[in-house]
Amino acid sequence: MSSPKKLLRLIPCFSPLPDVKDEDAVTEAAATRRPLSSYTYLWLGALAIFAYVGVEVLAGDYIIKFGAYLGVPIEYAKYLTSFTLFFMLAGYALGVALIPNVISQEKALKLNVICSLVLVIGVLTLTGKAAVFCLAFLGFFHAIMWPAIWPMSIKGLGKYTKTGAALLIMGIAGGGVIPAIYSSLADKMGGNLQIAFWVMLPCYAYILFFAMKGHKIGYIPAAKAADAPASL
Repeated sequence: MSSPKKLLRLIPCFSPLPDVKDEDAVTEAAATRRPLSSYTYLWLGALAIFAYVGVEVLAGDYIIKFGAYLGVPIEYAKYLTSFTLFFMLAGYALGVALIPNVISQEKALKLNVICSLVLVIGVLTLTGKAAVFCLAFLGFFHAIMWPAIWPMSIKGLGKYTKTGAALLIMGIAGGGVIPAIYSSLADKMGGNLQIAFWVMLPCYAYILFFAMKGHKIGYIPAAKAADAPASL
């Protein structure tokens, strides 16, 4: 096994993961009195996963074609996906170092989404290597989105945690839907691969909404959940 792969296997060992068992024990009684549909933040989180996976796949899978479209020689363009993954790995490493000891998941998600929106504007308005770099550098800010959205979506679910996790996994379908929308838009725009990237803007805008407000809708803190009235 190569050294980089060995290092990647060590990263989870030093990653601070939330202990959901303690919260489940506190909220279990309240969860039995609430239907799954009342956990609005879970459903909004599933849609956030859908949007995130969509833009992540779009940035990684189409960057070679985008680079060639903007005039990057194919002998160099073929390495562009590797650059995106390198930036993502760097983002993971920084996230492990800073979250949650220096910055919370919520704040990190907000910051990274805002930076992603700025980069997409660069993809849409810049030319040549600058636009391609903006698309590749999205990988850095994508790195912590999944590990931030996930716990924000399943917190306080109690006995519904496994079902909620399964619902979030279904959001991976965004990786097939959003790139297909992008491809269709590019075709309708005469093959303009650059302008079609505007499809990423509403995706990031929604993730920002989830980071700022969506993850709080329908959430009842553990201290209050035990006293919450039963749902009819």
